[in-house]
Amino acid sequence: GAAAAPALARGLGRLGEHGRGLAAAALGAIGPAARATLPELTAAALRDESDSVREVAGLSVGRVALGDPDAVAALLGILDAGTAAERLCAARAFAGLDAADRLLAVPALTRALKHPDPRVREESAEALGRVGPPALSAVAALLDALADADPRVSREAGEALGDITEGAADSALRDRVTTAVAAAKAARRRPD
Repeated sequence: GAAAAPALARGLGRLGEHGRGLAAAALGAIGPAARATLPELTAAALRDESDSVREVAGLSVGRVALGDPDAVAALLGILDAGTAAERLCAARAFAGLDAADRLLAVPALTRALKHPDPRVREESAEALGRVGPPALSAVAALLDALADADPRVSREAGEALGDITEGAADSALRDRVTTAVAAAKAARRRPD
């Protein structure tokens, strides 16, 4: 539980890759009771040498920040003005937050779909998909992202569009999205 949080936070800087990933995941499982470890967890999400540890730590930042309006405000600021690595961390962190806090991120995540770094665009599209139907305001930007030069961004945009429009009452919107996603998939399969 929470009593283990300080030791887990120390482990983020001392353990091997597998141990760091487990420590980050455990802090996320502890949740808001591990709030005092946010600096170490955020550092791991931003700077760990392992992609998988950075990803787990980023998700855990959101779970630990759950219910903290100051942390949510800071993440929103990072989505708009951080470095590429910081924006990746913030987009991942929003996945761990509750639905209301994820909804707050929709405008910033939508703007991040235009970021020069394809990893930021991909992670932002994925995060928008996690918001689901309440992210309908992002549909136009995600439709544009279907034509992204990076196939991972295009694929993630298609998945997000499916998650957002699934069960939408507007059948014309669902049909438009389905057609656009199918066209993007066909374009990715075409040899150059």
